Amino acid sequence: MEYTSTSQADVNLASPLIFCTLCFRRPSTSACRCYIVTCGHIFCDDHIGVPGITSIDSNNLPKNHTCPYCHSSGVEIYAISEQMPPELAIYFSNSKLFIDRMATTLKVSQIARNACYICTKRNN
Repeated sequence: MEYTSTSQADVNLASPLIFCTLCFRRPSTSACRCYIVTCGHIFCDDHIGVPGITSIDSNNLPKNHTCPYCHSSGVEIYAISEQMPPELAIYFSNSKLFIDRMATTLKVSQIARNACYICTKRNN
């Protein structure tokens, strides 16, 4: 199985996993956008806690924020969208694609672990 990087088309905004941690509102094309903070919590426009967030450009989001839920400080905010960084977009991609990628990662890890075990046995 070949690993491919997440492209802009991979983000699934209709995923049932995307909802505001506080009000459970889900994103829609016009009424609500959702954001993830680096502590892992997701918020809608109303609860992200940044005044004027609805008019802020996704590329110009605050880099030193406090999470409205767990109060972790220094977290970064990312809009959940097709333009989000690939390392975050993978968590919002098609579920089967995500599971396939994680299965591939696990297989590679197991192969590496087995190779280390064989080398260790050979050297003893």
